[in-house]
Amino acid sequence: MLSSDYGAEIKRIKERVHVLEEEVPPNLDQIVQQATEQASIATTQAEISTAGASTATTKAGEAANSATSAADSLVALQNTVQVRATRSNSKTASPVNVGSVGLIFAYLDSLTAGTGTVGAGTYTNWRKYFEPVLRGRFGDTGPGWHSFSTTTAADKSVSFGATSMTSVTLTGTFGTYSLDGFGQYRAPGAAGVGNMDWNFNQKWDTARVYYLKQPSGGSFGVRCSNTSDASITTVDTSNIDFDLGFVDIAYTGSGAVALAFRNVGANVCIFGAFFSLTGVSPIGLVSVAEGGRKLSDVAAQNSSFRQKWLTAFAPTHALINGGMNDRGTTNAATHYNDLNTIVTDIQSVLPACNITIIQSNEPNDATGSASAINFNAYTAQKIALAELKELSYVDLRDALGGGYATANSKGLMLDGVHPNDKGNRRIARFISDHLGLPWLQKDPGKTPSPGSGSGAVPIPFGTLTPKRDVLNTVGFPTGTAITLWTLGLGQAFPTALLKIRVDVTRFQSPVHTLREYYVRISNTTVSNTVTNVGQITDTQIFKEADTDTIATDITFSCVIESGKAVIKVTPVTRNWNSYYATCEWSMRSTVNGIQIQEN
Repeated sequence: MLSSDYGAEIKRIKERVHVLEEEVPPNLDQIVQQATEQASIATTQAEISTAGASTATTKAGEAANSATSAADSLVALQNTVQVRATRSNSKTASPVNVGSVGLIFAYLDSLTAGTGTVGAGTYTNWRKYFEPVLRGRFGDTGPGWHSFSTTTAADKSVSFGATSMTSVTLTGTFGTYSLDGFGQYRAPGAAGVGNMDWNFNQKWDTARVYYLKQPSGGSFGVRCSNTSDASITTVDTSNIDFDLGFVDIAYTGSGAVALAFRNVGANVCIFGAFFSLTGVSPIGLVSVAEGGRKLSDVAAQNSSFRQKWLTAFAPTHALINGGMNDRGTTNAATHYNDLNTIVTDIQSVLPACNITIIQSNEPNDATGSASAINFNAYTAQKIALAELKELSYVDLRDALGGGYATANSKGLMLDGVHPNDKGNRRIARFISDHLGLPWLQKDPGKTPSPGSGSGAVPIPFGTLTPKRDVLNTVGFPTGTAITLWTLGLGQAFPTALLKIRVDVTRFQSPVHTLREYYVRISNTTVSNTVTNVGQITDTQIFKEADTDTIATDITFSCVIESGKAVIKVTPVTRNWNSYYATCEWSMRSTVNGIQIQEN
């Protein structure tokens, strides 16, 4: 434990055991005895001869049914008592000394990933309450792992756009090699190239991009969005065998700089990136979860690759909460084997990793259904595995005060399976207590990107990278366009007004022209694109001719090319020898952070 107050912990553990003991009826022995006697009497009645007596036959049938019901009640009661006794007495059920905290892998389904409807304000998970606890204890240690998917983008407030790319799924193409069942890929033989942008407003210094090395793998380019293709890093993913590859990209510039992937070829799979701060050991939660996910599907992933990911990230802790979506089809023995597969992979490469097996909160399954029978049987299997592998074990029913009926009566359930926001807050504190993390320390928040202001609000104005070039006497010939900026906007229907100034001169000449342009660009819902260019105004600020009275001039254009706003200027009348261009922008956007990207 991180806390040194062991006396308080022991007291809390005893109180929890006391609560569990109170749930067992005080007259348990009497109830069991009465149930046994009723079963015996009913069985005797069922054995009465029914020959020639229809009335006796009917009574015998009723007696037999009573006997079966009484016997079932007795077994159910004994099982309940056994489970509660196991939960109360198991040495793995209490908080343990989990050691120093680094990365924490959190598996596996919507009980970790979250559920609900964002627009209705019901979307919730326990992670949103747990992550501030980590920052309160250790400070902001960087953004951490971002898998490239719409799910992660929504979870982490990322502006994400991709063209000619396909999402990885856990049970689909390349999913067996993925850490969390997410990523983006292009299939073998895919025509053309793909592009992708990943933009969010939180400080990072290095992005380690993870991709799949594979036979006949294609190539891709990656750079920061505020740099040109001249600085792009090209990655060849071809390899003699399947392996996990990575490339490091350094943060440049200021503001919410996106990772820009360009010219993604066929047969390429890019999983995600780990964003870190220089000189800071990463401490944080890595979600390895998705709503609807089955433990059996995670266990079936490539074991060698699971170990590669574990080796690369070296988590100090793993929280495994899985099986809720398996309960309708997977029996207890298979559940044990699936859990053991994941645990064995972790321990084989990280023997010091602190693994916690988590018993899920209880669902509202019909009594006697296959789902209810399997779910109830999972508890003993989880405890048995924890005992065998010397793992820790916690039961989320303890966090919610009991089973579904109790949790629902306390207003802690969103539906028949998922806790609501109040319930998830309790679970976050329950897990924090288990890991010995103090609950009430102030959260410093996420550190915004340098120069971008707070990441908690939209950024309404800013400037683009100035463009400047000075050539020799040859200069820029008339009629040849020069591209200044290629721009994309974020999602959620942003609109930006651009104020652009272009200053041009001739070599060893007083010829000088300065023009100012205003142009409006807007977008719909696909990140890093522009769908409309509005009115353009052109104002001559200054113009001076040469001794021959001929002055150089400028034509300006802003058009959509490949989903981007491309801004160009072209010399007219006479060629230029130098130019200098600046751009100020202002924007209406409901999305946090900077929502304009240079490509």
